[in-house]
Amino acid sequence: MRGSATITWYSDPDGHGRVMGRSTLVPTATGAQGYSSLDSFLSGRIHSGTFAGHGVTARALPTTDVRSCFGRGLDSVGLRGNVSIS
Repeated sequence: MRGSATITWYSDPDGHGRVMGRSTLVPTATGAQGYSSLDSFLSGRIHSGTFAGHGVTARALPTTDVRSCFGRGLDSVGLRGNVSIS
């Protein structure tokens, strides 16, 4: 697994409030099991920003259409779910 993900932290659970911070997540090589294959990308360590240095495991469902992923890849994807920080 290569790449990174940006987590945006909002002041309300709907993601429509004020942005409280951002974290850059670098996934672990092994990933994690979850709702979808995207979950394997959301298990790793926060590299920079809010909660830098902490481990993270997340389970999320896409909020954008991801059907093109297999043929062309994705530049970005919206997700909604739960994050555990250790």
